[in-house]
Amino acid sequence: MSANRSREKSLGVPRSVVALFASGPLMVFAGDIGASTSSGLGAQLAATCASCHRLDGQETVLASIVGVDEQALARMLLAFKSGERSGQIMSVVSHSLSDDEIATVARYLSTLRVETK
Repeated sequence: MSANRSREKSLGVPRSVVALFASGPLMVFAGDIGASTSSGLGAQLAATCASCHRLDGQETVLASIVGVDEQALARMLLAFKSGERSGQIMSVVSHSLSDDEIATVARYLSTLRVETK
């Protein structure tokens, strides 16, 4: 019998339990990677928005998109995409995004806060 097996038997801990606890930190780490990847993609997509909208929330001409409710922003973009709302530029921009990308950029923009001077 190997040293590891005899140690497991002496502790009375099944292998599956050991494997579960050993993999737990990896699952948490993988979750963090997913969140940061989504945030990174959101920032990349928002760079397109920044060609017209200000990402500091100090908008003076166009509607501010900073800190807007995620669901509301996604609905607005989908409305431009479906033709329910009209706007030449926003129609083109929304058609360039998949529904998943719309959700991602809406999530990212909703996390931004208006900068104060």
